[in-house]
Amino acid sequence: IAPVGGVPQGLSTMASKVVLGTTESKNVMDILVSLTQVMNRRWVLQLNYNMGMASGYMNDPYKIVSEVVAPGGGTAGDPTGTNYYEKRPDKRVKNAILVDSKVHMDQWGILGTSYRYFFDDWGITSHTLGVDYRFKVTTNWYLEPGFRYYIQNKADFYRYFTVQGATVPEFMSGDYRLGDMTATTFGLEAGRKLPGYGKEISFRAQLYTQTGDSHPGEAYGNLLNQDLSPKVTAVMGMLIYKF
Repeated sequence: IAPVGGVPQGLSTMASKVVLGTTESKNVMDILVSLTQVMNRRWVLQLNYNMGMASGYMNDPYKIVSEVVAPGGGTAGDPTGTNYYEKRPDKRVKNAILVDSKVHMDQWGILGTSYRYFFDDWGITSHTLGVDYRFKVTTNWYLEPGFRYYIQNKADFYRYFTVQGATVPEFMSGDYRLGDMTATTFGLEAGRKLPGYGKEISFRAQLYTQTGDSHPGEAYGNLLNQDLSPKVTAVMGMLIYKF
């Protein structure tokens, strides 16, 4: 990890930045165990368990938490100009359980459904529901619309802001990816089978929308007039070739 300007020490301020060095490192290991069972000639069920372990420099060197004026007075909630570099625990253990089902609906196509449960030792839990349906348009062409819904609660150390004069916690991050959120993904894939066993080419387009808690309960003063978790939207495209 080699951020521009050096590696900031967690919880140092941008005005009084403490640089740990030019680079830091972290180690990541993932283990995946999967069981696939043919339930009958039209139904395949899969169960996955994934464990991820990471240690080392876990901070995002470009993320900060802003300090705001304490309650009381007309400027309560306004930024003071002090911004802290985030600090996360130096270890993380993640767990995910996925159940995935594929059912062949005879001439109607293939219905896929999935559910994923995630939890870690940072206090984050999430649920993901997915559904897709692949059907033939012609002998060689197919379409596959899909939808995914995701919901997540925030990490134990997630903060929208820190208050002037308050004790700075041991760990603190304002990274929206660690906050409360819901997300939806709408997708459509169009593909064509090519000569040769298993060969095909397809294009997938997706619209991703993420929303958080724009007006959390801890907001006060002028913060009540601000959107503390703006909506994130992304359009994605993918060209896929299988051979």
